[in-house]
Amino acid sequence: MHQAFPPLKPAAWPEADRRLWAAAREPADFLDEEGPASSWAPSTLAKIEYDYGIWLGWLDRTGQLDPAALPHRRVDRDRVRRFIAVYAPGRAEGTMASVAGNIAAFIRCATPPHGLDWLDALAVRLKKRARPARAKSPRMSSVRELLSLGLDLFSEGTEMMADGPSLDGAVRMRDGLVILMLVARPIRRRNLCGMRLSETVFVTERQVRADFPPSQTKAGNRIAFSYPGWLRPLIDAYLAEARPILRNNPHSSGGEDEGWFWLTRKGTPLDPAYATTRIPRLIAARTGRATSLHLFRHCAATEIALRDPEHVGIVKDVLQHCSMKSGQAYYIQARMAAALDDWADVIAEIRKEAV
Repeated sequence: MHQAFPPLKPAAWPEADRRLWAAAREPADFLDEEGPASSWAPSTLAKIEYDYGIWLGWLDRTGQLDPAALPHRRVDRDRVRRFIAVYAPGRAEGTMASVAGNIAAFIRCATPPHGLDWLDALAVRLKKRARPARAKSPRMSSVRELLSLGLDLFSEGTEMMADGPSLDGAVRMRDGLVILMLVARPIRRRNLCGMRLSETVFVTERQVRADFPPSQTKAGNRIAFSYPGWLRPLIDAYLAEARPILRNNPHSSGGEDEGWFWLTRKGTPLDPAYATTRIPRLIAARTGRATSLHLFRHCAATEIALRDPEHVGIVKDVLQHCSMKSGQAYYIQARMAAALDDWADVIAEIRKEAV
């Protein structure tokens, strides 16, 4: 068991910390440059606030929090060493590395331009040394298995709806399509659950296209792509047959259709936490391996490395690990599109083998 470390919430932070953090998130205007954290994703900001709050909470509980001191003045090697000594036991090494990295990130924002070099170096060392809390390999499924499972679930749902509307059938179609669309385009959980018709997903006669603005992505870069043609009939069937049942049934909450692509049986948007547990359980029930939503990305990278090692460089772009800064934005978008086309070729090969 690890010791509880309740974070100090931002409203209770010392005034200097709140002021510097607000300034770091300020967008640019005519007179001032943007703050160093102004383009960070909301989820990143929230995590930094939480982890920095853990640090402040510990300082407060141990009588070391000087409200009048600037943030970087409260950070020294001995104090950080003592914090790690009490926080790390019972926690995954990756968790400790993440907290240290986010404390360092806050200090960089509060002490521009570089923060504390030794603290940044410590965070990097902890991250490099961190061992995964759980091994990935036993939980990873092959792309062929995931494709087969997704198609089976979708087909089962279609059959359940053959004699009329079926809520269970609609849910089965949805789950199958989630798996298939994640195989084709292994986006992050946040983007998967944030898919919204006519806002981030556009269905036209020619294609089904996703377009996530920088504010909705982890790296703060725009992600745009089209889904492969073999998915189009399944997407159309889900939107025409399954989604209306999910939105309008005795269990649904009713109300105006807000366009969320994925809906629960209650007609509400698919919650990331719910998707995180449901999809791995479905996969585990059929394959024996609880492949998480995030592991779809590792499955894709592994398949590329095994089947097309000469083009392993496309992994970076298939997984949207790229920067959109400066004038390279359009080049990177083109490169991402080309990488996704190559990944589509790999999937097509796997689908042929499965027939």
